[in-house]
Amino acid sequence: MKTIPDFFRLASLGPQTTGLSFVVWISSLDMSGDDVRIWVSKTTKASQMVCVAIQPEVRVVEGKMTASDLALLKKWVRLNRNVIVKYWDGDILYTEAVIAVLKPVTS
Repeated sequence: MKTIPDFFRLASLGPQTTGLSFVVWISSLDMSGDDVRIWVSKTTKASQMVCVAIQPEVRVVEGKMTASDLALLKKWVRLNRNVIVKYWDGDILYTEAVIAVLKPVTS
């Protein structure tokens, strides 16, 4: 069964913010006990979301990604891991605050 995140706790990040060719969702204040996770997809449809854990290494938990997309996502996570974790943990409270400090991937 596919795990669908709580959409009220997600911030969607488009290509203009991330530099990636797909949408990334980051989550705040997760209470599931899971490792820090993000979700990605080529569109904004929940049915196409791929769940990705980012600690200790970036890895797909549910769904599939191309090797090239995963490589780019890993690069983006390396640039932003601390910010993503702080948002997940609730140390950064507001979406606009996290977006202000995220770094996009550059080619």
